[in-house]
Amino acid sequence: MFVSQKLLFDPVLPYVVEALRSGASAYVLKDARPEELVSAIREAAAGRRFLSAPFRTDLIETYLKRTGDTDPYEALTPREREVLHLVAEGLTSGEIAGRLFISPRTAESHRANLMRKLGLRSRTDLVRFAFQRGIVPLESMGAPAPGES
Repeated sequence: MFVSQKLLFDPVLPYVVEALRSGASAYVLKDARPEELVSAIREAAAGRRFLSAPFRTDLIETYLKRTGDTDPYEALTPREREVLHLVAEGLTSGEIAGRLFISPRTAESHRANLMRKLGLRSRTDLVRFAFQRGIVPLESMGAPAPGES
């Protein structure tokens, strides 16, 4: 049990957790042997999680649950964050698709996923969230800055 407690306070652990929350399927330490890297690639390609020793899946899951009250924005993938920014700027799914070189359906999927993760119900809620968080300032929408008319 001492090893488990020590691992929970490992300075690398937050990076492992952040990588997994951001969509990584595997985490391999930089001093891993080539065989371990190949195993990680195979596991990730098969849709399974791979963690280098000394990280164990059960310990990472415990840490993820322990830090479960984090900001939901942190759970968004980089692509979902891009879509959030573009929705908040007023772009349609078609325009987002063109800007990101994806299909309109994929843009809609990203929007639906980020709305689910953030607990929002409409595009208006998304825009409100973005402005409240300062993700998209009013000035980017062509609105006058405070003090201007």
